[in-house]
Amino acid sequence: HASNLAEKKGETEYARKCAKKALTLSKALSGYKKGNNIVCSTHVSEVKTPQPKISGLDIATISAHVHYDGNHLNDPHLQQTVTDLVSGFKALYPINMNTDKIGLGRYLEDRYDGIKNNHQSDGGNPWNISNLIMAQFYYLKNQLGEGDKYLEWVLDHIPVTGKLSEQVNKYTGEPCGVDNLYWSHGEFIETIHKRNKLILT
Repeated sequence: HASNLAEKKGETEYARKCAKKALTLSKALSGYKKGNNIVCSTHVSEVKTPQPKISGLDIATISAHVHYDGNHLNDPHLQQTVTDLVSGFKALYPINMNTDKIGLGRYLEDRYDGIKNNHQSDGGNPWNISNLIMAQFYYLKNQLGEGDKYLEWVLDHIPVTGKLSEQVNKYTGEPCGVDNLYWSHGEFIETIHKRNKLILT
């Protein structure tokens, strides 16, 4: 991006330097590819209980692409990461059985359930934020129907109070974790913004 802008402004030497730095960065980022996926990290640092991320699959990878510039959403590694996250969470959460609307968590090995300490928990739950990020991913790719599946999942699990919780119980579909998470509301607004931009252009 910077090299293209510098080139347009006639700053050839600066454009060359930016292009060289971009190549260096691209090579460094290739270290975050594992097979056909882009991996986020291998461990979550916590004081009490470290949680290994054996798969390396994390919704944060999708979020980074969605919130950065959305220019690389067709990258085959990213697309494979999306596919593997969705299939992993479909199999992991009982609430996802026999439906084409899938609740997504943060990462497959997540133990935080919003209630108990990680070592007492039977595993994480779907997060509203994760589904909203995936909806945005598809809206940016001009795939309204796919994006709507993830938005509708969130809408299906909002209580009558209108409060967006942190998580949704993987067994019952009831809100759990933080009761009224502002981050969830922020992602909801951003999701609607991206959807409106798609349907109004």
